Amino acid sequence: MIMRYSKAYQDIADRYARENDYIAASYIGVYNDSLVFEPIYQDSLPRTVGLPSIIVVNKDGSADEIRDLISFDILRETHRRDLVKGRLLFHKYEAMLDAEDVSETDREYAAMIVKACDYSWNERPIEKNIMYVYLETADRLNMTLEVKRDEGENYIELTQRKGITCFLPH
Repeated sequence: MIMRYSKAYQDIADRYARENDYIAASYIGVYNDSLVFEPIYQDSLPRTVGLPSIIVVNKDGSADEIRDLISFDILRETHRRDLVKGRLLFHKYEAMLDAEDVSETDREYAAMIVKACDYSWNERPIEKNIMYVYLETADRLNMTLEVKRDEGENYIELTQRKGITCFLPH
């Protein structure tokens, strides 16, 4: 029987990620009898030198980080999930730009999120799938995002929530 994603498995992956210098883990999908997660750093700056890391959570609740050629096989054969919640949050922020009943703080936050992914505002926008992952992670960890710039590259950083109220109810 194929494993199904659950909050308990997410907690195992998050705990393993924090123990190994990441801030959290983002669920990627199912591989055989395991769930596959991507470790998430505090920010989205590219760090991959060599092979990508993945966290595999097994049925028994054990978790392992894999960083070798097997990770490519696992990623290739993983039945990937759709980033529905991240996309939903992003579209909510897009709608907030035109809404009249939104506070100025929330509108500024929404504009920062949307403009970070827009080619008309940036030479090097943030890829939407990366934004979706970080929006989901920020929502799950009760944090906010900041868009920053480093050597001409835009990147996202997870920060503690500061007066932003425009989040989806759980």
